[in-house]
Amino acid sequence: MITDDPQDMKQRLIEYIHSASDALETLATLDPSSFDLSKRKPPEPGSAYAQYLKALNDLNTARTWLGIATEQLHDLLNQYNDTLIEATQEQRKEEAQ
Repeated sequence: MITDDPQDMKQRLIEYIHSASDALETLATLDPSSFDLSKRKPPEPGSAYAQYLKALNDLNTARTWLGIATEQLHDLLNQYNDTLIEATQEQRKEEAQ
């Protein structure tokens, strides 16, 4: 998910957060106890049950990608921190000479 383009990364993260928020809003407004779950067939397109299943899928997808992004952001944080430490150590060596 992480790209070399910070704007692309920002846009993707925003999209996943919006997707998760939309899914949570949908899930909060639908009552699974009102669904007809007695039939073992796919839900009717556009039905509340179909919307609920789509929201569950969207939320899980966002969770997965945001989890990956979290790991990658942690790696980037470590990389930039290591770069700062190296620069600091290099300057101290130069000052000591």
